[in-house]
Amino acid sequence: MKRGDRLAQLRRVGGPETAAEFINGRADSLQGEFRIIDGGMQDEEHRFLHERNATAEQRYRETEVALIVGSVLALLVVGASFVRARRDDRDRQGGVLVLPKVT
Repeated sequence: MKRGDRLAQLRRVGGPETAAEFINGRADSLQGEFRIIDGGMQDEEHRFLHERNATAEQRYRETEVALIVGSVLALLVVGASFVRARRDDRDRQGGVLVLPKVT
């Protein structure tokens, strides 16, 4: 209401040009405020984006380490199983040769 009263008063006193200047000045002011708010929002979005990227990179590294450690452990289990199987096979062959013949 105050703005409308002010606009009517300017129009009466200064004419339509003065009223138009008031409107344009107010529009420029609003545009400036909008730009400030928009800049703040963009800064916040960039900060959030950097945080999400940092979190994603950290999880990627953790996953990579877990995959490598898991693969190494799997290979160790396979190697230990192979060694044990060879030892059991050798013991069985040796056991058959050592047994005395029964006649």
